Amino acid sequence: MNIAVCDDLDCDRKEIENILLEDARHQIYTYKTMEELLQAEIHFDLLFLDIEIPGGITGLEAAIKIRQKDRNIMIVFVTNHANKVYEAIPIEIMGFLQKPIQEKEINKVLRQCETKYEWNNYMVFNDQFLGKIHEHIALRVQDIYYIASERNYTEIYHRLSPEPFRWKMALHKIEKQLKDCRSFCRCQRSYIVNLQYVLRLYQEKDYKYWALLEDDKFRAQIPISRDKWDIVNELFYNYRRGYR
Repeated sequence: MNIAVCDDLDCDRKEIENILLEDARHQIYTYKTMEELLQAEIHFDLLFLDIEIPGGITGLEAAIKIRQKDRNIMIVFVTNHANKVYEAIPIEIMGFLQKPIQEKEINKVLRQCETKYEWNNYMVFNDQFLGKIHEHIALRVQDIYYIASERNYTEIYHRLSPEPFRWKMALHKIEKQLKDCRSFCRCQRSYIVNLQYVLRLYQEKDYKYWALLEDDKFRAQIPISRDKWDIVNELFYNYRRGYR
Protein backbone atom coordinates (compact mmCIF):
# COMPACT_ATOMS: atom_id res chain seq x y z
CA MET A 1 0.00 0.00 0.00
CA ASN A 2 0.99 3.63 -0.45
CA ILE A 3 0.71 5.19 3.00
CA ALA A 4 0.97 8.90 3.88
CA VAL A 5 1.70 10.30 7.34
CA CYS A 6 0.94 13.99 7.94
CA ASP A 7 1.89 15.56 11.26
CA ASP A 8 3.50 18.92 12.04
CA LEU A 9 5.55 17.48 14.92
CA ASP A 10 8.74 15.85 13.67
CA CYS A 11 8.95 13.41 16.60
CA ASP A 12 5.37 12.11 16.16
CA ARG A 13 5.66 11.90 12.39
CA LYS A 14 8.96 10.04 12.60
CA GLU A 15 7.66 7.65 15.23
CA ILE A 16 4.68 6.61 13.11
CA GLU A 17 6.91 6.33 10.04
CA ASN A 18 9.41 4.07 11.82
CA ILE A 19 6.67 1.70 12.98
CA LEU A 20 5.16 1.49 9.50
CA LEU A 21 8.57 0.94 7.89
CA GLU A 22 8.93 -2.34 9.78
CA ASP A 23 6.73 -3.82 7.05
CA ALA A 24 8.79 -3.54 3.85
CA ARG A 25 5.75 -4.19 1.62
CA HIS A 26 4.44 -0.64 2.06
CA GLN A 27 5.65 2.66 0.61
CA ILE A 28 5.66 5.40 3.26
CA TYR A 29 5.47 9.15 2.48
CA THR A 30 5.61 11.87 5.14
CA TYR A 31 4.34 15.46 5.12
CA LYS A 32 4.52 18.30 7.61
CA THR A 33 1.41 20.16 6.40
CA MET A 34 -1.91 19.15 4.88
CA GLU A 35 -1.22 21.53 2.00
CA GLU A 36 1.83 19.45 1.04
CA LEU A 37 -0.23 16.26 1.27
CA LEU A 38 -3.06 17.61 -0.89
CA GLN A 39 -0.59 18.73 -3.57
CA ALA A 40 1.15 15.34 -3.76
CA GLU A 41 0.65 13.61 -7.11
CA ILE A 42 0.51 10.14 -5.60
CA HIS A 43 -2.41 7.77 -5.16
CA PHE A 44 -2.57 6.85 -1.47
CA ASP A 45 -4.36 3.82 -0.05
CA LEU A 46 -4.06 4.85 3.60
CA LEU A 47 -3.59 8.16 5.42
CA PHE A 48 -2.49 8.86 9.00
CA LEU A 49 -3.64 12.45 9.64
CA ASP A 50 -3.00 14.67 12.63
CA ILE A 51 -6.37 16.30 13.29
CA GLU A 52 -4.89 19.57 14.56
CA ILE A 53 -2.15 21.39 12.68
CA PRO A 54 -1.97 25.09 13.65
CA GLY A 55 -1.83 27.82 11.04
CA GLY A 56 -3.15 25.86 8.07
CA ILE A 57 -5.57 23.20 6.88
CA THR A 58 -6.51 20.78 9.66
CA GLY A 59 -6.67 17.02 9.31
CA LEU A 60 -10.46 17.15 9.42
CA GLU A 61 -10.61 19.75 6.64
CA ALA A 62 -8.13 17.77 4.54
CA ALA A 63 -10.10 14.54 5.06
CA ILE A 64 -13.29 16.21 3.81
CA LYS A 65 -11.49 17.42 0.65
CA ILE A 66 -9.97 13.97 0.08
CA ARG A 67 -13.30 12.20 0.61
CA GLN A 68 -14.91 14.36 -2.09
CA LYS A 69 -12.43 12.92 -4.60
CA ASP A 70 -11.89 9.39 -3.28
CA ARG A 71 -14.46 7.34 -1.37
CA ASN A 72 -12.19 4.32 -0.97
CA ILE A 73 -9.09 5.83 0.61
CA MET A 74 -8.63 4.72 4.22
CA ILE A 75 -8.13 7.38 6.89
CA VAL A 76 -6.76 7.10 10.42
CA PHE A 77 -6.83 10.20 12.64
CA VAL A 78 -4.13 10.96 15.21
CA THR A 79 -4.61 13.55 17.99
CA ASN A 80 -3.74 14.67 21.50
CA HIS A 81 -7.38 15.22 22.38
CA ALA A 82 -9.78 12.28 22.61
CA ASN A 83 -12.84 14.54 22.38
CA LYS A 84 -11.92 15.30 18.76
CA VAL A 85 -13.29 11.91 17.79
CA TYR A 86 -16.80 13.38 17.83
CA GLU A 87 -15.86 15.92 15.17
CA ALA A 88 -14.71 13.06 12.94
CA ILE A 89 -17.99 11.14 13.11
CA PRO A 90 -19.34 12.45 9.74
CA ILE A 91 -16.19 11.16 8.02
CA GLU A 92 -15.83 7.41 7.49
CA ILE A 93 -12.51 6.45 9.09
CA MET A 94 -10.61 3.26 9.84
CA GLY A 95 -9.33 4.29 13.25
CA PHE A 96 -8.59 6.97 15.81
CA LEU A 97 -5.20 7.00 17.59
CA GLN A 98 -4.47 9.12 20.62
CA LYS A 99 -1.01 10.50 21.35
CA PRO A 100 1.44 9.49 22.75
CA ILE A 101 1.66 6.96 19.92
CA GLN A 102 1.38 3.29 20.92
CA GLU A 103 3.05 0.84 18.54
CA LYS A 104 0.53 -1.93 19.24
CA GLU A 105 -2.36 0.40 18.39
CA ILE A 106 -0.79 1.43 15.08
CA ASN A 107 -0.12 -2.21 14.18
CA LYS A 108 -3.70 -3.14 15.10
CA VAL A 109 -5.27 -0.53 12.84
CA LEU A 110 -2.71 -1.32 10.11
CA ARG A 111 -3.82 -4.98 10.11
CA GLN A 112 -7.45 -3.87 9.74
CA CYS A 113 -6.53 -1.62 6.81
CA GLU A 114 -4.50 -4.38 5.15
CA THR A 115 -7.49 -6.72 5.37
CA LYS A 116 -9.83 -4.14 3.83
CA TYR A 117 -7.26 -3.37 1.12
CA GLU A 118 -6.91 -7.04 0.24
CA TRP A 119 -10.65 -7.62 0.08
CA ASN A 120 -11.23 -4.61 -2.16
CA ASN A 121 -8.19 -5.09 -4.37
CA TYR A 122 -8.63 -6.30 -7.95
CA MET A 123 -6.13 -7.64 -10.44
CA VAL A 124 -6.73 -6.85 -14.10
CA PHE A 125 -5.57 -9.42 -16.64
CA ASN A 126 -5.50 -9.04 -20.39
CA ASP A 127 -5.30 -11.61 -23.13
CA GLN A 128 -3.24 -10.73 -26.20
CA PHE A 129 -3.36 -12.09 -29.73
CA LEU A 130 -0.80 -10.97 -32.32
CA GLY A 131 0.23 -8.13 -29.99
CA LYS A 132 -3.32 -6.78 -29.61
CA ILE A 133 -5.34 -6.96 -26.40
CA HIS A 134 -8.74 -8.44 -27.14
CA GLU A 135 -9.97 -9.21 -23.64
CA HIS A 136 -9.69 -7.75 -20.14
CA ILE A 137 -10.92 -9.32 -16.93
CA ALA A 138 -10.82 -8.02 -13.35
CA LEU A 139 -10.64 -10.60 -10.57
CA ARG A 140 -11.05 -9.76 -6.91
CA VAL A 141 -7.85 -10.91 -5.27
CA GLN A 142 -9.41 -12.54 -2.21
CA ASP A 143 -11.64 -14.74 -4.41
CA ILE A 144 -8.57 -16.47 -5.86
CA TYR A 145 -7.99 -19.97 -4.43
CA TYR A 146 -4.60 -20.57 -5.96
CA ILE A 147 -2.52 -19.87 -9.05
CA ALA A 148 -0.64 -22.54 -11.00
CA SER A 149 1.97 -22.34 -13.72
CA GLU A 150 1.34 -24.71 -16.64
CA ARG A 151 4.06 -24.61 -19.30
CA ASN A 152 3.76 -21.18 -20.96
CA TYR A 153 0.47 -20.37 -19.24
CA THR A 154 -0.77 -19.43 -15.78
CA GLU A 155 -4.07 -20.80 -14.50
CA ILE A 156 -6.04 -18.87 -11.87
CA TYR A 157 -8.53 -20.89 -9.83
CA HIS A 158 -11.28 -18.52 -8.72
CA ARG A 159 -14.48 -18.74 -6.65
CA LEU A 160 -16.61 -17.26 -9.44
CA SER A 161 -15.70 -19.75 -12.13
CA PRO A 162 -15.92 -23.56 -12.30
CA GLU A 163 -13.01 -23.52 -14.75
CA PRO A 164 -9.67 -21.75 -14.20
CA PHE A 165 -8.86 -18.53 -16.01
CA ARG A 166 -5.90 -19.15 -18.32
CA TRP A 167 -3.43 -16.44 -19.25
CA LYS A 168 -0.09 -16.30 -21.01
CA MET A 169 1.64 -14.60 -18.11
CA ALA A 170 4.68 -15.58 -16.02
CA LEU A 171 3.97 -16.64 -12.45
CA HIS A 172 6.67 -14.36 -11.03
CA LYS A 173 4.90 -11.32 -12.53
CA ILE A 174 1.66 -12.24 -10.77
CA GLU A 175 3.59 -12.85 -7.55
CA LYS A 176 5.00 -9.33 -7.81
CA GLN A 177 1.49 -7.88 -8.16
CA LEU A 178 0.41 -9.77 -5.03
CA LYS A 179 3.25 -8.46 -2.85
CA ASP A 180 0.87 -6.30 -0.76
CA CYS A 181 -1.48 -9.22 -0.05
CA ARG A 182 -0.22 -11.09 3.01
CA SER A 183 -2.63 -14.01 2.44
CA PHE A 184 -0.71 -15.22 -0.65
CA CYS A 185 2.51 -17.20 -0.61
CA ARG A 186 4.64 -19.04 -3.17
CA CYS A 187 4.60 -22.59 -1.82
CA GLN A 188 6.30 -24.25 -4.75
CA ARG A 189 7.95 -23.28 -8.02
CA SER A 190 4.68 -23.63 -9.91
CA TYR A 191 2.13 -22.63 -7.26
CA ILE A 192 0.92 -19.61 -5.29
CA VAL A 193 -1.76 -20.34 -2.67
CA ASN A 194 -4.21 -18.11 -0.85
CA LEU A 195 -3.79 -18.92 2.86
CA GLN A 196 -7.36 -17.80 3.45
CA TYR A 197 -8.57 -21.11 1.99
CA VAL A 198 -5.87 -23.37 3.44
CA LEU A 199 -7.47 -25.75 5.93
CA ARG A 200 -4.45 -27.88 6.67
CA LEU A 201 -0.72 -28.25 6.03
CA TYR A 202 0.69 -31.75 6.34
CA GLN A 203 3.62 -34.03 5.56
CA GLU A 204 3.32 -37.57 4.21
CA LYS A 205 5.60 -40.48 5.14
CA ASP A 206 7.54 -40.18 1.89
CA TYR A 207 8.48 -36.60 2.81
CA LYS A 208 6.02 -35.01 0.43
CA TYR A 209 4.40 -31.82 1.70
CA TRP A 210 0.89 -30.58 0.95
CA ALA A 211 -1.57 -27.75 1.53
CA LEU A 212 -5.24 -28.73 1.65
CA LEU A 213 -7.58 -25.99 0.40
CA GLU A 214 -11.33 -26.10 1.08
CA ASP A 215 -14.26 -23.75 0.50
CA ASP A 216 -17.90 -24.87 0.17
CA LYS A 217 -17.77 -27.37 -2.72
CA PHE A 218 -14.18 -26.57 -3.65
CA ARG A 219 -11.31 -28.81 -2.54
CA ALA A 220 -7.71 -28.98 -3.77
CA GLN A 221 -4.42 -30.45 -2.65
CA ILE A 222 -1.43 -28.27 -3.55
CA PRO A 223 2.20 -29.45 -3.28
CA ILE A 224 4.70 -27.59 -1.11
CA SER A 225 8.39 -27.84 -1.91
CA ARG A 226 10.68 -29.08 0.84
CA ASP A 227 12.67 -25.84 1.01
CA LYS A 228 9.40 -23.84 1.38
CA TRP A 229 7.84 -26.03 4.09
CA ASP A 230 9.06 -24.08 7.13
CA ILE A 231 8.33 -20.71 5.50
CA VAL A 232 4.78 -21.69 4.51
CA ASN A 233 4.11 -23.06 8.01
CA GLU A 234 5.22 -19.80 9.60
CA LEU A 235 3.20 -17.67 7.16
CA PHE A 236 0.11 -19.82 7.68
CA TYR A 237 0.42 -19.63 11.48
CA ASN A 238 0.94 -15.86 11.48
CA TYR A 239 -1.91 -15.27 9.03
CA ARG A 240 -4.37 -17.31 11.05
CA ARG A 241 -3.27 -15.66 14.29
CA GLY A 242 -3.57 -12.20 12.77
CA TYR A 243 0.14 -11.40 12.95
CA ARG A 244 2.32 -9.96 10.20
